[in-house]
Amino acid sequence: YDRPSTVDDKTYHVIQDENWCTPSNPSRRPGHIVLYVPGHEGSYMQARSVGAHGTTMTLREQDSSKKEKQDILNRLWDGTRNGTAVDEENFVYDVFTVDFNGEGGGLHGSRLFAQAEFVATSVERIAQECKGVSDGKMTIVAHSIGGLVARKAIVILNERRESRNSLVEALITLATPHSSLPFIVEPSVFMFRRDLERQEKIRMKTSSLRTMSISGGVRDELIPPRACVIGSDNGSGDSVTVLATDIINFRNEKLVNITRLGMDHKAIAWCHHVLSFVRKVIHAAAQSRENLLDETLLYSSSLDDKNHSHDNGEMLKEVYGELGSFAIRTSMLYNFRILVALYILNSVIHGQCVRRFCNNRVRDDVWYLAIPLLSALATFFFAGENSSGIGSTLVLSYNAMSLYYVILHGILSCLSWILKRSLHRDPGTAKESTRSAMRRYCKYQLWILTLLAVISVTALKIFTLFRSDLLLFNAMSCGALLFLVLATMSTIHVSLCCWPHDNRQVTTYRRSVTASMIVFFPISMIGKVVYAASLLTHQGQAKASSYMDFQDRNSEMLCEAGSCLAGQLMKYDLWTYTICVCIVMNLLISWIMVRDTNAAKTDLKKDS
Repeated sequence: YDRPSTVDDKTYHVIQDENWCTPSNPSRRPGHIVLYVPGHEGSYMQARSVGAHGTTMTLREQDSSKKEKQDILNRLWDGTRNGTAVDEENFVYDVFTVDFNGEGGGLHGSRLFAQAEFVATSVERIAQECKGVSDGKMTIVAHSIGGLVARKAIVILNERRESRNSLVEALITLATPHSSLPFIVEPSVFMFRRDLERQEKIRMKTSSLRTMSISGGVRDELIPPRACVIGSDNGSGDSVTVLATDIINFRNEKLVNITRLGMDHKAIAWCHHVLSFVRKVIHAAAQSRENLLDETLLYSSSLDDKNHSHDNGEMLKEVYGELGSFAIRTSMLYNFRILVALYILNSVIHGQCVRRFCNNRVRDDVWYLAIPLLSALATFFFAGENSSGIGSTLVLSYNAMSLYYVILHGILSCLSWILKRSLHRDPGTAKESTRSAMRRYCKYQLWILTLLAVISVTALKIFTLFRSDLLLFNAMSCGALLFLVLATMSTIHVSLCCWPHDNRQVTTYRRSVTASMIVFFPISMIGKVVYAASLLTHQGQAKASSYMDFQDRNSEMLCEAGSCLAGQLMKYDLWTYTICVCIVMNLLISWIMVRDTNAAKTDLKKDS
């Protein structure tokens, strides 16, 4: 995926070798080809568990004699076990895997586009190298968001091959968020998924891909079972969704008597019982069976759109009780996005409406009780089926309000006290009109931004002279560097918004504004910062080309629809965020600081 090092022999050893699929023993026939795709920050080494099941060499140390293990090796060597065997006992599959170097695809959509291109190219390369000893058909097994990457790669392959047969026989996903992205806040990732669904619908009639989605169950803290449901409109000829908790224990061990609650998000990639089931599905795909799912292998048949709420919630209640089940579901990490939304909503209502319009006539503890209730009801009303339930939403709302109060009255009060002790002059205390003060303050900010931009660009140019193999100096890298400078300056500006003032009401209002932005701004910016930092390098700009092509297509579609201004605005990700968030936020903070200071001075004159 990344450019390999010329001094790393291990990196080049397999890539430069010829005849990948040709066995050392001419009589041995190769196994069915399986490609493993890791998820967000996943490792290619996760494929070892899938590979062990490919040869059935799993748990042999505990329950098999040396003679039995040698018998398996002999049958692998002489070709009795191969990828075309009708009986599953002699079926073998060979596992290839892609290495994304632990790259977090969920941070920004540009990474997902680049990963999909890489997976598509890898499939073509494997098929080309193995065409002499194999039919080239393969099955993809993908974990987490890697399942969306695999779906996109299959779309790319179909576009490249046009009318030729597809290279991918089946797709098996493990804990992949097909129907929703509960833990993602970056807009470019949602754009990736929307573009994927649009392309799949176009090719839905001609696609013969069979897809199976396996959910981790109630113990999956990142992806809830309902998010793993894959519908019939994903461009697949046959799509099935099952719960990992419904898969029968093949080994009939004592584990079968334990209540089945599933496994966490990473454990599903190496869970023995799940991968034993995956092996059976791969065998069905290799035999080109019509139905990948043998319903006798499950406790319940499948998980579809009508009964997707049957995600072992009742079992959770049996084990932990009503209260324990409620607490576990509410504390899951996939509630993160709704928690952030409730925090922002609570802070806006409290800071902007209550403190400005009610003028502190109502006690703070009353607002602490009333505002979360109002926010929870509004969120539950608008979210509908996508919400976590009114009870969980209410608890999350009060948690968000508690966090807001800790930041407002704890962290920012300390920061305000430090600023007051070290810096005595308020930036808006000059004796001038609000308009003049605003103009002066913006000029001051623009001067600092220009100075930092010149210094940063000069430093980038100097560094590229010494590391031209890594860094790149062009218009794109300079633009990305300017964005990083502006983002850093905006972060500092947000922190300084709690600058103390002699008027207590003004100081409190500034803290409330800072508390509102101090959560929203970093969360919305982190993906953009990662993307901008990658554009400073040769490799980063090469990877971003697929995403930029998508932005160009998206801009052209908006122009054709009559929204050229919106199309040009959405053409460049960093440009859009700079205009819609950074500049607007800086102007808003500047206006608040200058206006509040002058308003306080006016009130002081009236009192005197």
